[in-house]
Amino acid sequence: MSSEEEFNKALVRRFLEAHAKGDLNTMEEMLAPDFVDHNLLPGQRPGREGYLRAHTEHHAAYSHTRYVIDKQLAEGDEVVTTFAASAIHDRGEWMGLVPTGKEFKALLILIHRIVGGKITDEWTQGSGLAEHTQQRLDQELRERERIEQELSTTVVDHPTARLYVCSDTAWLRIDGGDATPTMRLLPPSAKAAF
Repeated sequence: MSSEEEFNKALVRRFLEAHAKGDLNTMEEMLAPDFVDHNLLPGQRPGREGYLRAHTEHHAAYSHTRYVIDKQLAEGDEVVTTFAASAIHDRGEWMGLVPTGKEFKALLILIHRIVGGKITDEWTQGSGLAEHTQQRLDQELRERERIEQELSTTVVDHPTARLYVCSDTAWLRIDGGDATPTMRLLPPSAKAAF
């Protein structure tokens, strides 16, 4: 292995250390001005600024980020790194997911291209997407159940009228023989009577 390849591996290790710590200044210094992220997150803008912004949003949502490098290979101007990533989603929303306080784990493979001592390209592949998708589905299911509970309707029947109580609103439907039934919004105090 050439000294340039060794330098490139060390550069990527320092970059990942800064990445895990959320050290944007070091990351920005190591990324080339024309950096390209070849695997954008949903809503991520291309380029170095989009990459750094996505990273900032991730660190605003996750704490205790840790990367454990398993293996690094270098050939020419490219470095391949396999590593385990973990973090706790406890700070804020990320990609539509509310914080759970749970640890997120993923196995990742990164390929970095280094030119002139700067990272010019990054390709990402790894696990974790299925877990995030399941978390999002669980969150949506809980929200749907909450809304359905709020909107659940209680019906009180009477021969000529039907009272609908929905959340904090009450409606009275009055059947007037052959006439079309009318609906009246009752005052909030009417709900308490039922």
